[in-house]
Amino acid sequence: MKDFLKKNIVLFAILAISLLFFLALALLAFMEWSKVKGYQASLQELHAKIQKLNEEKPHPVKQNLENIKKDTEILSRRTAEINRLFGKPYATALNAFIKSLCKDEKAEAKFLPEWNDYFKKNFNKNEYPEKLLRDFLAKRNSEEEIQKAKKAFAEIARTRTVEPMDDSNLNAMILDALSVPRSLNPDACKVYAQNMEENLFRFAAESTQSGNAITTDRKSKIFKVYEDADKLPPADFIPYIIKHYKLIEDLLYRMKASGIDNIRDLKKLNGLEGNRDGQYLIFTYQADLTASADAIRKLFDNLMKANEDNRIYVIRSVSIAKTFDEVKNVAATATTASTPPNSRRTETKTADTPAVKILGTNDKLNVEIKFSYIIYVGDEHKLR
Repeated sequence: MKDFLKKNIVLFAILAISLLFFLALALLAFMEWSKVKGYQASLQELHAKIQKLNEEKPHPVKQNLENIKKDTEILSRRTAEINRLFGKPYATALNAFIKSLCKDEKAEAKFLPEWNDYFKKNFNKNEYPEKLLRDFLAKRNSEEEIQKAKKAFAEIARTRTVEPMDDSNLNAMILDALSVPRSLNPDACKVYAQNMEENLFRFAAESTQSGNAITTDRKSKIFKVYEDADKLPPADFIPYIIKHYKLIEDLLYRMKASGIDNIRDLKKLNGLEGNRDGQYLIFTYQADLTASADAIRKLFDNLMKANEDNRIYVIRSVSIAKTFDEVKNVAATATTASTPPNSRRTETKTADTPAVKILGTNDKLNVEIKFSYIIYVGDEHKLR
């Protein structure tokens, strides 16, 4: 046995070393297998977490939060721009006002948000909004700059109103443009309504650069908004009365520009306070007009393009009827007036052709238009 071991000692040494390598490899394989099992367990755990996250509302990462914030700001700004199309008669004048007060576009973009914040924080229900406007502007600009901005506002605003503009109402118009509803006491509102009614009749009767005269019945109530003349308007009605007159004067400008001949009637169909639809106020009217077909087409086009002037009209229905104001008896030979009276041919045609009655020689149309006027009021500041 000893001799066998001595003779094969090298073999046994190699076998021993191989066994050690085998055990080492087995140990390494076991360790790696344990890691694989651990990885598999971790992978299953991650799958479970992912599944759970998919079932829950995921939380955006920081970059996504920043993108969401930027997109929200852009969307809010664009929404505000669109909403300012709805019944904002002084929007263009306000843009000129802000541009005059601010040094650059960045400052212009901040003006309205800063004003809204200032109003909400500082407005006292017992004071006049005009004082708040003066204080706000005085903190930003010199008196000379403020007067220059007001002049820029007035130059644009007076081109589309029948209301005289002066220091007594300019601040109120600027505040109206800044989403602060115009406020008048009942006595002042009654005077305002009477003046607006008279100004509208006078403007309709004038032939100006805005268009030809429109005939109206001054004894009618077509321009009367608050019809109870014996009573002062309640305070809650006053903002609506002013909005109605802003609508009517704009409509009258469009009628004159279109060539309307006569306003037979103009009446509210949904009351003084209109209807609310979310953040929008809707006034619905019926206008009975007389005009040529071409003038009616121009008026429709004018109403459809009103968004260019920050107004929105929606035509609900149209009814058209031909006007007939003459009946004439005309002989068929009337067109041959230049033929000598002793011509035999003329005598024959006159004798053989009966008189013809021509109806409707007037080319005017009677038109009944029902339309809605939409005002965005979601940004209005509360005064009461």
